[in-house]
Amino acid sequence: MQRLYYLLFFVLFTACSHNEVERGVYFWKSKFKLTETEIDFVKKHEVKKIYIKYFDVDIDASIGKPVPIATIDFKEKPTKAYRIIPCIFITNRSLQKLTKEEIEDLANKICQRIIEMNTDFMLKDIIEIQIDCDWTSSTQKKYFELLKKIRKNSLLDDKILSATIRLHQIKYMDETGIPPVDRGLLMCYNICNIKDYNVKNSIFDLTEAEKYIDNMSEYKLPLDIALPVYGWGVVFSAQKFRLIINHLYDRDLAKNQDFEEIQPNYFKAIKRTEISGYHIDKNEIIRLEDSEIDEIIKFSKKTTINNKNYSVVLFHLDEKVINKLKNNEAEKIYTHFD
Repeated sequence: MQRLYYLLFFVLFTACSHNEVERGVYFWKSKFKLTETEIDFVKKHEVKKIYIKYFDVDIDASIGKPVPIATIDFKEKPTKAYRIIPCIFITNRSLQKLTKEEIEDLANKICQRIIEMNTDFMLKDIIEIQIDCDWTSSTQKKYFELLKKIRKNSLLDDKILSATIRLHQIKYMDETGIPPVDRGLLMCYNICNIKDYNVKNSIFDLTEAEKYIDNMSEYKLPLDIALPVYGWGVVFSAQKFRLIINHLYDRDLAKNQDFEEIQPNYFKAIKRTEISGYHIDKNEIIRLEDSEIDEIIKFSKKTTINNKNYSVVLFHLDEKVINKLKNNEAEKIYTHFD
């Protein structure tokens, strides 16, 4: 009943007001304790929503079944200065292993874990739950049924249920389907295949991103939008993907004598070395990828959100990400939508 109230509120508010844009940010770490830099970012940019990854759903090797794992550790209680949206990340392999008979049981486990965490950490006024999963054609039916069970679960009866949507799921909506939830959050990052050595930037590529939004206005869910501000290094051995090194930037390699730049953003190790705690073998290549803010803003100008009220969410809230941003880049993205 309360979910109906919230949805009615959104409809009425949309019908009788101008566009209302809320600023949000993802928090995708294992422990919740904001640094002063992160607190200042939230205040400076008037962030009203923090999407926190509560836990993952993945295969428990001991039983061979998908279960909630990797629960976040709240080292401090979030303040009332912003709202919390719990996010649950479900791996696609969990869905592959999931049987029809296990769907309702897993939905119950997910809902129970969310309520337990809200109670344990005294997190009140939670009105939205988000499920994050990059489902495929082979797992669509089971995923959508899981969403239905979560949505109908009495433990979450008063909550809005949202789901992340990838760009390819917009373009090919007839094949991928539209998830049975109240809202979608369009994730405009991790667009290209990170394991392809010849991809220049898997985080965001304007030319590639533009290919997916022609039919965005036809999508049958109210949408929020998430945009990247992070960067990393992608390590290749003999042009084969090996690993990701988070928060690795040009400043870390450009003056490092153990590496030589062999082409723009590609650095080769000239000897066995270590960077950011990772061993890199001689001749391995690191491709540096960053969120190109100017390209993201160009993309945003071509992206139309049909629903009047929506959130713009940056990925993600981390001191290392904040410190590498320059010229008020985060504010430029937010301001475009205001």
